[in-house]
Amino acid sequence: MKHERIMIVEDDGVLIEYLQAALANMGYRVGPAIHSGEEAVTAAGGERPDLILMDIFLKGTMDGMAASETIHRRFDIPIVFLTSDESDERIQQAQRTGAYGYLLKPFDERILYATVEMALYRHRMEKELKESEERYRTIMEEMEEGYYETDTAGNFTFINDAMSRIIGSPKEELIGTNNRDFMDPETAKESYQKYSEVYRTGIPIKEFFYEWKNKDGRSRDLEVFISLMKDKGGKPVGFRGITRDITDKRKTEIQLIKTRNFLQNILNSSIDGVITTDLRGKIVYATPRLVEMIGFDQKSLIGKKVEVFYKNKKEDAKGIMKELMEKGEIKAHEMQFLKNDGTLIDAILSATLLRDESGKVVGTLGIFKDITDKKRLEEQVQQSQKLESIGILAGGIAHDFNNLLTAILGNISLAKMYSKTEGKAHQLLLESERACGRAKELTERLITFSRGGKPIKRVASVDQLIRDTTSLVLMGSSISCEFQIPKELWLVEYNTAQFKQLFSNITTNAKEAMPKGGTLKVIAKNTTVDRKRNELPEGMWLGKYVQISFQDQGVGISRTNLPKVFDPYFSTKEMGSQRGVGLGLTAAYSIVKKHDGFITVESREGAGATIHLYFPAFEEKQRDISEGLEKGYDDKERVKGKILFMDDEEIVREVVGEMLRQIGYSVKFAKDGSEAIELYQKAKGAGHPFQGVILDVTVRAGMGAKETIKRLKEIDPDISAFVSSGYSDEPIMIDFDKYGFKGSLSKPFNVIQLQQILTQI
Repeated sequence: MKHERIMIVEDDGVLIEYLQAALANMGYRVGPAIHSGEEAVTAAGGERPDLILMDIFLKGTMDGMAASETIHRRFDIPIVFLTSDESDERIQQAQRTGAYGYLLKPFDERILYATVEMALYRHRMEKELKESEERYRTIMEEMEEGYYETDTAGNFTFINDAMSRIIGSPKEELIGTNNRDFMDPETAKESYQKYSEVYRTGIPIKEFFYEWKNKDGRSRDLEVFISLMKDKGGKPVGFRGITRDITDKRKTEIQLIKTRNFLQNILNSSIDGVITTDLRGKIVYATPRLVEMIGFDQKSLIGKKVEVFYKNKKEDAKGIMKELMEKGEIKAHEMQFLKNDGTLIDAILSATLLRDESGKVVGTLGIFKDITDKKRLEEQVQQSQKLESIGILAGGIAHDFNNLLTAILGNISLAKMYSKTEGKAHQLLLESERACGRAKELTERLITFSRGGKPIKRVASVDQLIRDTTSLVLMGSSISCEFQIPKELWLVEYNTAQFKQLFSNITTNAKEAMPKGGTLKVIAKNTTVDRKRNELPEGMWLGKYVQISFQDQGVGISRTNLPKVFDPYFSTKEMGSQRGVGLGLTAAYSIVKKHDGFITVESREGAGATIHLYFPAFEEKQRDISEGLEKGYDDKERVKGKILFMDDEEIVREVVGEMLRQIGYSVKFAKDGSEAIELYQKAKGAGHPFQGVILDVTVRAGMGAKETIKRLKEIDPDISAFVSSGYSDEPIMIDFDKYGFKGSLSKPFNVIQLQQILTQI
């Protein structure tokens, strides 16, 4: 039973029945009869028969010729035409469509069978030939070697990708060019003779070396295998060649001549120590780097046993040799080695066995990498990570401490309101409040510098802060301080704790520069940067600044050291627990930059130094309500509004609630975000909304301010909300408006600061 499927395209019903019966008797599978050219194209794409018998003359807009041409182009299905027209013109037309046979009506079954079989066989052979050619081309294209074909004159007719890469030009540019175009005249002449010899004798040339010149002037050394191509009749039609690029091989051959010296130079310049020994462990060769690492004289080292610089001597040597003999190599074995002076170094040993040409083990090769500095650096990194962990812990402690301080400071500020301003109790409360302020500064500094966040700033005068900090640092010293600060000095936006550190570091630096005493002048003034001034630091924009200058009478700074004064750990002072740390001016520089300011230094050796600070100025005065609060309120009975306060610490809720009531607000409390949302929603729904909301950022086991404000904004887009936290460097505390808040309240805070923030409602 044959498996070929044959489709009949014919509009004569009688002929169709005859063909179906005849083909079935011959063993073929016969598909449904098709009556038009259009149907034939569609059926051919769907059925994919092995052969189509097609009448040339069909009804419809597409005759058999047109249908055959379309099917042959799209589906590569062999077609045999059925027709009663045997004219030469018709036969030639059928051939042009790709027909595989031509049957004249009427025809007998023997002719039908022979024609069908020949058409199927021819198509099968053509398909196999095409597949063979495709495989051949694929192999040629995927070869690593260059492959090409030329005509008898040497013009390229085919090249593969590898050949294109070797030549250095696209294939489309090379086809049609002559291979001798890329050779110098002498090489071209020799090449012509070689090809002529192959053409004349028919014997391939297995090795032909020549230099190929690319268009860009680069040359390649090539090795070519040349053979003759013949047609079916045995007539030469061209040449084929297989090319290997041996440029690198030639270079290697040249380099091999200098191998010993070359390798010697490499070994001598290696950053790792290299050593070879015989099987008894005696040192045969050692590089200068190894000699440097262990501190031995190279000549005296040769002939000594390698155990001479092992920490545990024979024990280490025996263990290393045993592992080498068992495994054949040692990879990255970390151990300590003994230098000639008795000190130890950390190193990594990689070793292998050396063999002769017969494979016999004749010695060992060892490579030693000194990792002493790396180990120290790793220890420093570990120490840094420990400090970072301590910093995180300190930040957490500071946060909890701020919650406690909120309760303490809040109660103190409330107690002040109940005490008589002229009494002893009031004075004690003032002292306690100042102590809380210093504790707040300490926790704020811990948080800011342990977590690396941006500081919370306020717009205020720096006059008193400069005076207090500078005087405190110079207290008890032989240095006097002269202040020149105008009363109308503009305001600056700053973080109090960091500005205290800034002024303290600069004053300390001046104090140490004047060990025999002197005067420190602190000059502050308002200044405007315009286009006429060019002596100010590079990068300063136009506008108003507060300039603060610290001018000492110390030893000054040399021209060499002046550019380094802000570098970490740079110091000209002696090392010790208190001096020579070198971070004073570096920290000052960091603080100035965090406040969008600029810092410069002027100095001459032996003539003192002046440090200039520039900070963007604010001319507007801040409204201060503290005076009224210090004296107490006369309108406590008048309720200003209703406040929702959310905090997970009961002690904080209690004291803040009392503070709010004292300044005229009623208050409701929430322990977390869910409770705050519920209370706010109920109050708004009942027609008695809250005038303001204060939300804590961090809530244990609950929803904090960041999530809560999103939900509250959905309920009331116009909500007046304020964020509070013991972490003063939280992004939400600094850029509160981006999160939907009107202001931020850093813990701990007193009743005055609470009242100030609520004025924004």
